[in-house]
This record gives sequence, C-alpha cells and structure tokens, in this order.
Amino acid sequence: MMWILGLIAVGIIATGAFLASGKFGEMPDLVDDHPVPRLPEGEFTAADVQGLHFGRALRGYAPHEVDELMARVARSLTQDASGRPVPVTPAELHAATFEVVTSGYHMGQVDLVVERLADQLAGATRRASWNDTE
Repeated sequence: MMWILGLIAVGIIATGAFLASGKFGEMPDLVDDHPVPRLPEGEFTAADVQGLHFGRALRGYAPHEVDELMARVARSLTQDASGRPVPVTPAELHAATFEVVTSGYHMGQVDLVVERLADQLAGATRRASWNDTE
C-alpha cells in the first residue's frame, strides 16, 4: 500500500514539474479592465479636470479626498476675481496622499493624473519665473 501512495506522489510531482516547464505555453498578460479616464493630449484645462471620471477598484483612493484635490486644481487653473490664479503647487500634488478605502478610485489612474498635473503646474511655474526675469 505504501508503494502505491509513493508512486502516486511521484506521479503528482512529475506532472507538476512537466506543467511548470512551460511546454503548454505561458500565462497571458494581465488585462486591466478598469475604464481609463479621457485625458487631454496637451495641457489640462479647468474643464478637463472637472470632467474627470476615475474607474473604481475594490481597494482604491477615497473618492471625496480625490474629488476635493481635483476641485482645488480646477480652481487653480482658472482665475479668481482679481485675475490671479488660485495656486496649487506641484509640491502639494507630489505630497498628496489619500486614504485607501473599499470601492475607491483606481489608484493607478489617480496617480497618473496627479503626476501629469504636477508636471504641468511645474512647467507653468518655470515659464512664469522666466517671464519675470526678462
């Protein structure tokens, strides 16, 4: 009886090794089926930021925190009554953290948008400082 159990164990191990060798092909690439927000080709406008819709994930960023930051960024891309922009700095965007919650915004999508916005605001800051020195 022990011999039979030993042969079965060896057979299972050999089958596992054969399957792991890759002779039946590899696993397909991971597919991310979360909807991707429509992002502008160039720079974001306030309307672009206000119109963003992030996909949801089982575990993601707290929507109210992300929406609050996006509203601040949208206001910074418009001008207040005095004609001056309401600033949100690139450093603030880089330092932004969000609580991770169940059924939150897809983290990768939010991170991509925040990074692009930070780069855009950094470029605007550099252009403004160059214009001030001329």
